[in-house]
Amino acid sequence: MGMDNDIFKDGQTAGQLADKLGVSGETMAKRVLRSLPDVRPALSCPMSVEQQMSVAAMSRTKRTARKSRTVRPVAPAVENPAPETPSTSVGEGQKVEKPLFNSGFLKAIIYGHAVLIFADLTILYSIPGAIAGLLVGLFMHSATELADRPELNATSQIALIVCFVLDGLAWFVHVPAFRASLSNDVSDIVTQVLAGVVCLMSFAALYVVRESKLERFI
Repeated sequence: MGMDNDIFKDGQTAGQLADKLGVSGETMAKRVLRSLPDVRPALSCPMSVEQQMSVAAMSRTKRTARKSRTVRPVAPAVENPAPETPSTSVGEGQKVEKPLFNSGFLKAIIYGHAVLIFADLTILYSIPGAIAGLLVGLFMHSATELADRPELNATSQIALIVCFVLDGLAWFVHVPAFRASLSNDVSDIVTQVLAGVVCLMSFAALYVVRESKLERFI
């Protein structure tokens, strides 16, 4: 109330009131013309306390309305969306990782046949046969290693063909070596079939190992 007494004084002009309120003279003149059309001239005519308060109230009303217009609306809080689960479906053109094939038993058949060839050649030809059997075994080992390298397709194919020939010739080594330890109850036909089965299994094992690697590589 004491502050109002310092601002509003009887006989004070609108120009003096504008200085106290910190308002420009032009703005104050417009307010006086709107609220007090009988006061002329607008800035230099003395006004009563009631008239001054009326003009000041108009100034406060405008400032309040201006502030309310500048208040920014509070944006609604947005909940964090749940993270998307990556799709596990296989798209078109996407390669599927194939499970590894355990070729250990097949390789055991190949190496077992190589040992049998070494043993039979040693029985038939002693030291020269042992050396020949060792050479055959080394080549079969190399062919098996190449079968694990699908990027060396042409080389492993040549090794496969050579092993086909070696497995076929091994039949002529197995049959006489088997005959040396035959009992009277085993016929010669059974011996020949057994030797053929062993040779066929060895080559088939090498072929399957090579093809399984090629299928995975494609």
